[in-house]
Amino acid sequence: MVSMTRLEGRITGTEMEWGLLARASVDDDYEQPDDKMAEKVIKARHEGLYRCISFGMLSNGGRLYVDVGQHVEYATPEDTSFMGTVANEIAGENILYDAAETLRNDGVFRNVLLSKRVVDDELKTWGYHMSFCADAEKLRIDVNGLRPLGAHLATLNVLTGAGAVIPTRSGAEFVVSQKTLNLNCDFSQSSHQNYQPLISLRSEALADPELFSRVHISSMDANMSPWATWIKLGTTSIIIRMMEEGFLRPIELEGQMFETALQVAHDPNLESKTTLEGGKTIRPIDIQMRLLAQAKRFAKTEYVSDEERAVLREWERALGDMTHDPELLIDRVEWVARRAALRRFMGKHGLSLTNDIVLEKDRQWSYIGPLGIGSKLREGLWKKWMPNERIKDAYLVPPASTRAFVRGAMIRQYYEQGRTDVQANWEYVGVTGQKTKIMPNPYEQRTYDAAELEAPDIDDYPMLEC
Repeated sequence: MVSMTRLEGRITGTEMEWGLLARASVDDDYEQPDDKMAEKVIKARHEGLYRCISFGMLSNGGRLYVDVGQHVEYATPEDTSFMGTVANEIAGENILYDAAETLRNDGVFRNVLLSKRVVDDELKTWGYHMSFCADAEKLRIDVNGLRPLGAHLATLNVLTGAGAVIPTRSGAEFVVSQKTLNLNCDFSQSSHQNYQPLISLRSEALADPELFSRVHISSMDANMSPWATWIKLGTTSIIIRMMEEGFLRPIELEGQMFETALQVAHDPNLESKTTLEGGKTIRPIDIQMRLLAQAKRFAKTEYVSDEERAVLREWERALGDMTHDPELLIDRVEWVARRAALRRFMGKHGLSLTNDIVLEKDRQWSYIGPLGIGSKLREGLWKKWMPNERIKDAYLVPPASTRAFVRGAMIRQYYEQGRTDVQANWEYVGVTGQKTKIMPNPYEQRTYDAAELEAPDIDDYPMLEC
């Protein structure tokens, strides 16, 4: 068996439950669409993009469906590049935005708002999840196996928090991160309703469970900043590598780990300290520094991918800048940029954080499309982190280094042949009356040239039949 740590790239993916609000006329209030409207959104036509009736798999390798609670959800395809997953995630935003605009143009809605914010004013949350493919022989998906990940997740939002203005009983507060505001335990198999864990114990492998486990993280924000999503994926992958190899020296926090994550959320001035086992107090940013130091030593002795080495360099640069002056990170860290933009807006108009106009401006940050402040920053300050060309490719073309390419190419070919009974999930694709093509190993595909999508030949793909 090939060791996961010897593979050049770790497969990652993200899932987003979208905050979708619509109104039938300018006199109506914005409301979340019901199941029937949500179904119309996911079934809206996109030129060159096909969606299976079963499971909602797309010809770009992703998945689009209606999740529990009438939420439209997009899951990115498997990708061995963190930057590829970032592009796949933003492509999913564009797919949903185009669908909403199609329905608006058709008169189904008068106005539609698509928001990437994962918490509303009442602190109700939408789901945003990250998934990491791990070595099942080396990493157990249980409390003992995943506990060493806790210090990283509890403090990572100093770099990856999306920020938000949250109404309080006494007015309003700017917070570093959104999702952590509702955390209430360290571990749980559930990621919604009564239990909001820092570390998810959900052990649903999306590939052969004898070879691969899935680290499923539901406690992070959804970011508009491409850099923040990239660093979130990359640093966590490195920590998982160290856990797989038994290299990581865990940083044990006194008390419950989720409480440190909540402390980070309420500390935009980065002044608070958390207590380690043994009684020593330390800043959350210093915990990140300690993890970085371990990761740099690990990279000298063990395999890490080229992209993970790039992540290490950016991780170090960002923590150095954060120590000197958080404002140096406006071009990368989302909560810093969000706070700076709100401060300038309030100063220009003489407004306070509690003003309804400021609250609306903060909501506008996370809108997808022309109304969104974060969307505009992607075209300006943040553009260097994700070229538009790569997002356009991800809209239609599945990643070339995983089974997503094979699955997406087959879905597209079937539909271009006029088949409407295509069935697929992460591991299989087929049509009624034909043998199912099984892909239990997400890595077990050669690298394809995107040009092969023009005329894929199903019989050429190295897959098992059953």
